[in-house]
Amino acid sequence: MATTVDAGSRAAARGEATAQLMPASASRRAAALALDAATVLLVVAVLTGAGWLCGFRGAGLAVPALVGLLLAAGVLALSTVRTGATPASAALGLRRIGADGLPTLGRAAVYDLRAGRDPLALAPSGAGALASAPAPWQQFAAKLDGLGLLADDQTWLPVQRATVLGRVPQDLGDGEERALLGFTDVSRSMSKSHALLEPAAAPGDAGVDVTDLSSTNGTRILGADGRATEVAAGSRARLTVGQTLELGDRRFVLGTRARRTATPGGAA
Repeated sequence: MATTVDAGSRAAARGEATAQLMPASASRRAAALALDAATVLLVVAVLTGAGWLCGFRGAGLAVPALVGLLLAAGVLALSTVRTGATPASAALGLRRIGADGLPTLGRAAVYDLRAGRDPLALAPSGAGALASAPAPWQQFAAKLDGLGLLADDQTWLPVQRATVLGRVPQDLGDGEERALLGFTDVSRSMSKSHALLEPAAAPGDAGVDVTDLSSTNGTRILGADGRATEVAAGSRARLTVGQTLELGDRRFVLGTRARRTATPGGAA
């Protein structure tokens, strides 16, 4: 059914373009590292020069050089812990996020904020769910511009190609190109990489194949009758439009892109 796309829908469409987490390329990560190294060398050179002007000579120049090194490294580390980015990374639109969804100096994924969304820009999804119960799926009208999941906090998650969904999704390391779709789950019932979603390839088939990625709290598909089908780790099951996908304690309904419309007994 054709619908008129209003200004709000166009804004939502623009938001969907950056709704996914996109890993930074190796070249961009290398560029940020090179700029960070150049920054450290510059600070060391400046303080070493200042030390020379102050009368330090020979081995004595190691003192201002060491101070410069520690100062520059400390600033870069503090910036990374606070924001997930050094000044160079921020200039290149990169952010470093750990498995817990927070900036870290340890093992982390580096995301490209210019190609996808900022993992720190979203408010915790649980807040909306605690404030009020989600509106019924029937209060939404379909607008045919792609499949997606409507979360229990009313967040729309587009699924237009093979996608890894989780709290902090990671590449599966098998060489296949997939979107990484992060969902902020303060309950932490979802795994970092919880499920693989693959839209059906057949024309006119609006289903999505769901594969559980050995999640901690399991993956289930709820039918219209409320019966749950458990998706075993590593196995695949079909999710059809209108069915509910349960990842841990969070629920997502598969549908086409939706916008609120007035319904009998419901507000616009």
